[in-house]
Amino acid sequence: MPLQIKSRVNDTEKHSLDITALIFNNNKLYSASDDGKIKVWDKNLKLLDEVIAHPCSVFSITIGDNRIYSCSNDGFVKSWPLNNLQCEEIVLQEPNEMYKVNFNDGKLYVGDDAGLVRIFCKSTMVGVLEIMHPIADLLALGNLIYTARDLYVLVSEIHPETKRMATVKAIEGRSPVCVIGEKLCFTNRGGKDILLHSNSKASEFQQIAVAKDAHELIITALCGHSDGDQEWLYSGGWDKVVKRWRIASELTLVDTCPLDVPITSITMGNNGELYVGGADGNIYCVTYH
Repeated sequence: MPLQIKSRVNDTEKHSLDITALIFNNNKLYSASDDGKIKVWDKNLKLLDEVIAHPCSVFSITIGDNRIYSCSNDGFVKSWPLNNLQCEEIVLQEPNEMYKVNFNDGKLYVGDDAGLVRIFCKSTMVGVLEIMHPIADLLALGNLIYTARDLYVLVSEIHPETKRMATVKAIEGRSPVCVIGEKLCFTNRGGKDILLHSNSKASEFQQIAVAKDAHELIITALCGHSDGDQEWLYSGGWDKVVKRWRIASELTLVDTCPLDVPITSITMGNNGELYVGGADGNIYCVTYH
């Protein structure tokens, strides 16, 4: 079946400003927004809970250890238990804007506007990675850390045995960044082409394929998943269109779904649903089943 809109948030319950991040966890959708709030929805986009997390934009959220972590341009990183959304701890407070948070393998990674990635384990900072650009996107998988802004995607590696970190690859490109299986996906510097690379040090993260002019306007969101032996990528951007791509030796466009607003975030549900966030607090559930 083609991509189609299944549901959307109620106008009286939605965020008042643009969506900045979406995460689906344990049959619930968590949304963050420029209005400073984190909201919780059921899988049908019915509002369950909300909290004023920061006095200004919530730039990023991530989930780990039964907590949701948030960061903002107020310089704070906070943790919130998933069972009550009451602020449990201020993990970090700095004068810099905190752009991205990502939880992986028991550690919290925090990227800021000064190009620092701070690494926390149980609220204790255990390392700092210095990047030469503000952290517009941040993803940690295993011992690899992926950071991006608008010129390069940097792949850095943690060496636990020596407690050292080093950048192993700089690739021309920009955020957003996602990893699907053994593939690394991001956009070119112009923001309209989708680049597909091998996610392998052995291959030196070589390029596999390019989808030229994948969107008419800048791409702002990428996510994907594996379905058996097949891998899929979803993209969205300022042109207000969600696109579905088949990943193989090339990227093949399979379907599109136009929305009413520019797209800012995409995440996957448990059963193949896409949750798509955009301007003015809008969130859609898009399906293809």
